[in-house]
Amino acid sequence: MEKRGWMSLTVLGLFIAAMLACGSGSDQYGDVKKTMERVAKVMETFVKEMDQADDGGSVASALNKFADEMVILQPKMGELLKKYPQLQSPENFPPDVREILDKVENLERDKMQSVFMKATKYGDDPDVAKAMQKIQEAMK
Repeated sequence: MEKRGWMSLTVLGLFIAAMLACGSGSDQYGDVKKTMERVAKVMETFVKEMDQADDGGSVASALNKFADEMVILQPKMGELLKKYPQLQSPENFPPDVREILDKVENLERDKMQSVFMKATKYGDDPDVAKAMQKIQEAMK
């Protein structure tokens, strides 16, 4: 139960940051849109790989790939929030990024929690535990 709570908080923290970083109503926010599209793609790939994972090794592999992407994306999202502080308020999100944001929110709501629950099933596997630690570090 404790692991599930930690994972939920980790995932929630990531996607709150992603939602706050959203916005791309014009070329002014092209870098934000590009980053959010990458977040959505990373999430889709992660969910697909976790759905197909059927042992500790494949779960650890999917988790490690996700962590590797988050090491790159997390700082970019932070930089975007600094660059565009006005995007910290949802009402300031430009309309054309709403589709990407909705995709990210839907993945987070519909898939990510169950994906991390699957990871807990293999939580005793040392490679999975190490990969989960890697994700935790990537999200800081």
